[in-house]
Amino acid sequence: MQFLSNQIPGLIVKLTAPYWFHLVSYKRRILMASIAMGLACFLVGCGGLFHDEMADEEKNKSNQMGGLALELLGVSFVSFSCNLGEVSILCDMCISSI
Repeated sequence: MQFLSNQIPGLIVKLTAPYWFHLVSYKRRILMASIAMGLACFLVGCGGLFHDEMADEEKNKSNQMGGLALELLGVSFVSFSCNLGEVSILCDMCISSI
């Protein structure tokens, strides 16, 4: 499950980039990547907090799964952020070298 949540957002960014990159400025793409990275850190941290709190109290599977879902959503945001930043910077480098 972690592999899919890590690979699918990046694949979607790289496959759809030629269709929308020209509509969004470089600064906005980097801002989107930065916000996604901050949100990812927050989600993984909150998911870990829920996971740890529930492990200490009682073994409630639904609450532990909620923490795991937050962590996997955070991993997805990391993948989105890294791939959006990578493609944006490579695109900017190619354009500036022409």
